[in-house]
Amino acid sequence: GANHEELLRRATQLRFIQNRLGNRIAVAHWDVKAEVTVVYSHGNAEDLSIMLPTLAQYSADLNVNVVSYDYSGYGLSSGEPSEEACYADIDCVLHLVTATLGIDPRHVILYGRSLGSGPTVHAASRLPLLGGVILECPFLSAIRTKLGDLASVPGFAELDVFVNVGKVAGIRAPVFIVHGTEDEIVPWTHGKQLHDLLQVKYPPLWVAGATHNNLRQAKSFMPQLRQFVYHVRSGNRGAYESCVDQENQRNLPNVAAPPRYEEFVCCNDQVLS
Repeated sequence: GANHEELLRRATQLRFIQNRLGNRIAVAHWDVKAEVTVVYSHGNAEDLSIMLPTLAQYSADLNVNVVSYDYSGYGLSSGEPSEEACYADIDCVLHLVTATLGIDPRHVILYGRSLGSGPTVHAASRLPLLGGVILECPFLSAIRTKLGDLASVPGFAELDVFVNVGKVAGIRAPVFIVHGTEDEIVPWTHGKQLHDLLQVKYPPLWVAGATHNNLRQAKSFMPQLRQFVYHVRSGNRGAYESCVDQENQRNLPNVAAPPRYEEFVCCNDQVLS
């Protein structure tokens, strides 16, 4: 409520914009005058006030501007949560970023975590110009997290929402997928299958032993985010290292279609700026 709004106003540039459904959407902006801007779409059990420390850390550690928002019905935003509302939310946020703030979409990275992969993939698949996309523990679709292949059965399919599996191939920008192999909410195989469908396959990061909510604690997590930001900042021309993380290779679960050996990204602690 009021306390959360005051907290955000002290820490960020907070503004409210209206989406096409008439909902009032809270948008926080960490502006450090960086070349790259990250538009962050949060997970289901999160909102701006919860994500405040993490997003401030991303801005500082990655040297990026960050724009994030509360979905309709979450946090400080009005309205009711729905798939349509999430799409309307990210559309109006991207209009703010590109039209109002005047940021070149080629310098924008869309970052979606878990539920946030839905609006992120939807928006990214429709944008002709975009710097890049980061998907943290993304799902094939919402129902597939619970039902797996049964989600394609008539009756279930009509109820499904955020069907990333049908949209991700339309993204023209490089996509960096990060997923923990022991994710108990969204199985790691979802991230792997989405990666297989990408047009521009940036080397993914599979974190051995990581679950849904502790990915950020992995030693390789922040260095690899930095490397991807560097790749986007250099106009997607910067070479990226793709080498084998031997520890991850040993600890990967057995699946029907295991990742190819060379797809693993090693821990790289070099700071690229």
